[in-house]
Amino acid sequence: PFILDKDKLVVESYDGEQIIDNRPYLFCYKDEIFIKRLAKNVDQLMIIPENKNYDVRKLTGKQLEEVNIIGQIVGLMRDFR
Repeated sequence: PFILDKDKLVVESYDGEQIIDNRPYLFCYKDEIFIKRLAKNVDQLMIIPENKNYDVRKLTGKQLEEVNIIGQIVGLMRDFR
């Protein structure tokens, strides 16, 4: 997996700028918090899981109103003890 237990993430605050496709973001959707890769088309947001056993989820229309992007993951710190 991309993120392991006890990893520390560096999150750059999101201020409405363009989503960079296939980068990991921290976001809320329907009162749950997620870290997933995102991609944005004109009228849809694709949520791309790291685990290939899960399908890409596409949000459109009213579903997009329930997404609150907190920030982009720009760094990861891992303790190798």
